[in-house]
Amino acid sequence: ADVQQLNDQLKLQQVELRQQQRERQQPPSPTKADAALEQRAQAAEARAQEAEQRERGLAAQLQELREQLQKQQQAPEVKAQAEVRAAQAELREAELRAQLQELRAQLQRQQQAPQPKAQFEELREQMQRQHAQEAERRDAEMKAQIQELWEQMQKQQTSAVQAVVPPSGPELGPRALIPTLNFRDKDEPHMSCGSSLATMTARAASGRSTSVAGGGSKRGPR
Repeated sequence: ADVQQLNDQLKLQQVELRQQQRERQQPPSPTKADAALEQRAQAAEARAQEAEQRERGLAAQLQELREQLQKQQQAPEVKAQAEVRAAQAELREAELRAQLQELRAQLQRQQQAPQPKAQFEELREQMQRQHAQEAERRDAEMKAQIQELWEQMQKQQTSAVQAVVPPSGPELGPRALIPTLNFRDKDEPHMSCGSSLATMTARAASGRSTSVAGGGSKRGPR
């Protein structure tokens, strides 16, 4: 009866082990992986301890049976049956030892397998590195675009000032209207035309002087 009960328990453990193998093929979510793995490891360790205790109990029963056979004077037929049962018990004990060793080996392989938490942490670090690299790349692109726009604005301002036709005179020329950039602040350019623009304005004003006489005639260069 004990051997049959032990056999049933071993079959149940094999079913549970196969179920655990199927569960490992479909790993749980990373947030629950550690708890599930720890629970399975504890359950497997408890089953291994129970099997070891049953093994010791069966060995004790076998030793007791052998001692009883030696003490009692029995008929040859009964003695032969007892020896057969003892041989079967020894064979069953060897099978139990082999199965227990296999369970321990499987438990050791499970504990040495990569942990889901470690895989999740590695994946998260990899994603963080990718995000940081992408942010640096976008920052460099934005800086390049800003620099390019700034150069285009400077070229457009220079072209617009050079396109203005200056008044006649030996002192003035196209260079008198080219602005100079005074960087008062870090990112705020200011344009100033210097004394050339003031001189040009004064000459234009003096040339347009008018006098109102009699009928209000106007004089001066147009």
